[in-house]
Amino acid sequence: MMRGTAVLVALLVSSSVAFAADDPLAKQAQAAMEKATAFFRSISTNGGYLWRYSEDLKDREGEGKATETQIWVQPPGTPAVGMAFVRAYEVTKDKRYLEAAKAAAEALAWGQLESGGWDYLVDFDPEKSPRWYRLADKGKVSAEDAAKRRNTTTFDDNNTQAALRCLMAVVDASKDDKAQAALDYGLQGMLRAQYPNGAFPQRYDGKPRNPDDYPVKRATMPKDWPREYPKKAYGGFYTFNDNTMRDCVLTLLDAWKRYGQREHLDAAKKCGDFMILAQL
Repeated sequence: MMRGTAVLVALLVSSSVAFAADDPLAKQAQAAMEKATAFFRSISTNGGYLWRYSEDLKDREGEGKATETQIWVQPPGTPAVGMAFVRAYEVTKDKRYLEAAKAAAEALAWGQLESGGWDYLVDFDPEKSPRWYRLADKGKVSAEDAAKRRNTTTFDDNNTQAALRCLMAVVDASKDDKAQAALDYGLQGMLRAQYPNGAFPQRYDGKPRNPDDYPVKRATMPKDWPREYPKKAYGGFYTFNDNTMRDCVLTLLDAWKRYGQREHLDAAKKCGDFMILAQL
């Protein structure tokens, strides 16, 4: 039987609500929350989490099969669990939950890419991790080596957005320096990833864009278009699928509400302007 992180998230959130009431149910909820947290911390990988685990821990999964050195960023992975821990801390003020949340944030910071965001997963295996060009590698590897590594920020499936919102929650609760540094770099990376016309791609490779290539204009339907899938790489397309742009806007608005930096609000509005022009 596979047990999922979504169960833990639901338990922590519901238990944190019940904890507010002074009755036997509150005590039961608190005990269940403590037990679930202790168990999850015991099976975490460097503070991070996957989606599902078999009872003997031999089978592990994110969206696909995973190894014991991997954690998942894509929800309901590490960010979802980390934010549940923050919520538990906010209600109980028990620092065990805050420490668990900080560990999740540190795992995310370790896997942050030089382009600013995250891939779907993070692999702590010292032999496999060099496949990615992490922020921590910047200045430590040659340009030739860096160019061979994967440096693709992913906005698909609320991936990088969830990581950033988890870091926001941890920073606000703990003032942790590592989480703050990862958050600052990640938010700047998100601003860099935004196209000059306000859109966001599914994936971003960290390279600068020429504004002339991304004109601000109303969308139109071409007279002719291929009736068969052209098998083109679509990671750089302006992407509504899987709520990519919606989640980017929500993340920017979250940052604006928390920190009041105008650039985040302006970027969110700019994406909204693109959405209006994109409507057919």
